[in-house]
Order: sequence, then C-alpha cells, then structure tokens
Amino acid sequence: MIPERLCDYYHNSPLCEGILSWYPFRPDATVLDLSNGALTKFLHTRCHRVISEKICDNEQFDYIISIDPNDFGIEAFRKLYEKLTPSGKLLLAFENPFALRYWSGKRSPVSGMPYYPLLSRDDRISKAETSKRLTEAGFGGQKWYYPLADHWFTQVIYSENQLPDENFTQHFTPYIYDDFTLMYDERSIYKEVIRNNAFEFMCNAYLVEARVNAQDEPCKVDFAENEKINENSSILNLPEFETAKSLDTIKNNRFYPVIKQLSLLGFRCPAIYGFGVRGKRIKQVMEDYLVPISGIFDKNIKTEKPFETMLIESSADVIIVSILGGEEIAADLRCLTSTPVYTVEQLLYEQP
Repeated sequence: MIPERLCDYYHNSPLCEGILSWYPFRPDATVLDLSNGALTKFLHTRCHRVISEKICDNEQFDYIISIDPNDFGIEAFRKLYEKLTPSGKLLLAFENPFALRYWSGKRSPVSGMPYYPLLSRDDRISKAETSKRLTEAGFGGQKWYYPLADHWFTQVIYSENQLPDENFTQHFTPYIYDDFTLMYDERSIYKEVIRNNAFEFMCNAYLVEARVNAQDEPCKVDFAENEKINENSSILNLPEFETAKSLDTIKNNRFYPVIKQLSLLGFRCPAIYGFGVRGKRIKQVMEDYLVPISGIFDKNIKTEKPFETMLIESSADVIIVSILGGEEIAADLRCLTSTPVYTVEQLLYEQP
C-alpha cells in the first residue's frame, strides 16, 4: 500500500511502469488489468485488448495484472486462475511484509503500528505462503522477481535466477519512506543481508509470474533496468526528497531512548534546557510520541521573565539538559531548583 502523500507522484511517474516495462507481453494478448489504473495506459501500448473491470463474465485472458490485491486467499487466486486461458499468466506484484523497511521501524499501512507486519498481525503473508497458496489455487509454474527499490518506484529488476551482489546499488538509487518511527537507515544493512543470503526474504517487494500451465516456459528475462531513468534523471527527485526527510527523522529518533528512560523513571512532564540542534531534535521526538513538554529553557533566548523565575515556576517534573557535555550546566541547575536534572547522556546510558 503506497503512502497517500506519494500517490499522485506514483501515478504520474515513469517509475510506476518499471515493474512491467521490461516484460515481453504478446502483442495480440488480452489483459485483465487490476492495477487500479496505474498501468492501464502502459498496457494499452503493449497488448491488443485491455479490460479494467474486475467482473468479466465468461471471458478469459492471456494475462492478469494484479498490484497489491486486498485478498491473498486461495479462493481469490483460484478465481483469477479460472479467468486465464490454458496458457495464461498472472503477474502479481505486492509489498513484502518482512521487508527491511519494517525491521527499521516503518509503520504498517494496515494497522499504523511499527513492527506489526513482522508479527503477522496485518493479515499479510510472506513470499513462501503466497507461493504455497498460488500452487494450491492451480498455479504450478512460478518465477519470482525482486523489484528495486520496490514495485511502486521500480528502477531495476532481479530474479530468482540472478540475485544482486554486494555492489547492487550501482544499478539503482535506494530511498526510504519517511515515518516518525524509523530507527535506522535501512540502506546500511543491505550488504549484510545479501552476504547472508537473506535478500529474497527481506527485499522490499515481489513480482511473481504465475503460470496456469506449469510446463509452459517461464519468462526468459532474469534482469532488467528501467530505461526511462536514463532518459530523465529528475524523475527520482521526490523519492530522494522523501529519503532526506527520513534521514532527518532517524537522526531525531536517536533520542527516542530518552523518552523511554523518562517513562521508566516515572517522569511525565519534562522540560528541555538548551534549544540548539539537539534540543530541537528532542522536542520533535517528544511531539511525535505525544509527550507533553512543560517548558524550554535557554539563557540565550530572550523572555519576559528572568530565567531563574521561570525555572522556579515551571511545572516540569524533570529537566533535560540537551547540550553535549552538559554535566556542569546540570550541576548548576541542581543548585537552582529541586526538580531532578539529567543530561541526555545520563538518560541514554544510565539504568534507572
């Protein structure tokens, strides 16, 4: 499920065609298009007849294109199977619920909760389970592909016959979907995922060619690149902007353990001392996680009341010194108030 803020860009980007722009469709083929309109225009340029309605009684198709279907049940797959000709093929693309992006903290598009896809709480299924259900529905022949960065913004396609090596980022520009729960840059782990033969399990998305007749020859293409990227290098601007926002979020979330530690210590109304870069990041993380901030103190910020008066009148139950190496500042503050004072480093590394 593509993030809503990227939907318009996706439907108007040449990258959306990348998932199938390389596929050798038969020019005389009939197609049932279940891509929600994303690939309809493209399919009309490749195939003889394209139908976009979901209900087409008594008609069979050479290809069915399905992108992120809501139903992965055996019966749903069997209905698609029955809509295909004896040599027909289902081309099914979907997001991997065990993708590396979900291990890094991206929230589920179904529940809105981080890590839920990894716990199988979203009614979304793995590649292995999908393959099993397709087989039970009648699709005995299957060939699996791995679109990068994913099946929405596809720049390059690998397959079960040609997996990426450690230098695979030479072929595409990775990007990260922004989410306030992200904890690390997923791109830094890809190399180890590949080294440890976990790419097929942890890649972002899948495309499977599921054949009605298992004896039919599978698609011969094992690797492909989206040629339109070379034609227009600006088409990645929005995903790159999304990545920039994500990296900023990850930098903020380095301070998430501060919030967790405050909770363990029993504090509920923190104030922040020092409103430089770190102070602003801590404030952003608290706002993201709905932690009420009782005040922001900084001697460099002009206020109507003296700093000491604001400190005494504050309703904060703890003061966090955000300044790097702020031990001396924390000691001075303890002389001015009975409110507990901690440095960020104390909250990050000390046990309650």
